[in-house]
Amino acid sequence: MPTTEITWLTQGGATLPSVRFRVEALRHVAAEYFSGVRVTRLPKSLFQRVAFYASLSSMDICVIQKRLLSGMELSILRKKSKLLVYDFDDAVWTEQEAPMPPESGQHRKEFCRACKSVDLVVAGNAYLAAAVPDGVPRVIMPSPIDTGIYCPAGNEATSTVPVIGWMGTGSYLPQAMQVFGEIAALGCPMHVVSNREPEPGTATPVTFTRWSPDNELALLQGFDVGLMPLEDTIYTRGKGGFKLLQYMACGVVPVASAVGMNREIITDGVDGFLVEPGKPWLPVVERLKDPALRARMGLAARQTAVERFDLRKVASGLFTQILEHYRSKL
Repeated sequence: MPTTEITWLTQGGATLPSVRFRVEALRHVAAEYFSGVRVTRLPKSLFQRVAFYASLSSMDICVIQKRLLSGMELSILRKKSKLLVYDFDDAVWTEQEAPMPPESGQHRKEFCRACKSVDLVVAGNAYLAAAVPDGVPRVIMPSPIDTGIYCPAGNEATSTVPVIGWMGTGSYLPQAMQVFGEIAALGCPMHVVSNREPEPGTATPVTFTRWSPDNELALLQGFDVGLMPLEDTIYTRGKGGFKLLQYMACGVVPVASAVGMNREIITDGVDGFLVEPGKPWLPVVERLKDPALRARMGLAARQTAVERFDLRKVASGLFTQILEHYRSKL
């Protein structure tokens, strides 16, 4: 029986995507590798955080999940932890609306400080890992997908009129609506699932459903084709492509912008399609009106999710590496 404990410090609750899929999803697998598994949400206010650090006991392994902390906080955690880890799955050193030239501002300094203060950095993809300062040990862990939960509904793709869907947060809705406007001429049902409705008066005929954890899986399973348009920026190059993995695990054929991690996940023409920035989406999506092609690519998409990104496989690899680093410090 393992005798090492692991503690995650998170920046939000269990429904926050980075916490939901990079912490909460790993807890059950972690129990096979560690004698104790704890998840603690960092308090927001300064007063509460002072009290939190004062009450914090020593830890075997502490994983800071994504949040950029002050130098003092990192110093406290450094002293309290035998192995200190920083895990992130976004370009946290920049803003979502940032231009392409690299930044050297406050967020970048905070990010570099976080990386240099820990024993190991866990990055969501190769682009993020490359941003870690030289000399800092790092591993890559894509946000894994539980392919036992996210699975096809069992419906055969026989219709020549596929359901085309997009699921995502409201900040990416304008890009999605732009693509829906372009492909509306196909006459296919188009579904938007988000925390925000499309702008009133839009001429593009989409069906909107408000996202919730309870309806997410059934809605994904109702798609035949899943869209993921992205602009090409520093921030989007750091995105983990998790929405693609949700589509693919459910047997939904993904069509995505050829940006960042999307290129690493999709093999173009095999388990999905990639659209180069500035190129039209209509001819690509139109190909998927062919039910045979759609069925074949849906099976391939599911296979990719299972073989490369399944929760148990990815988590086991990560925990093995973390324990190796931990033992090397004893």
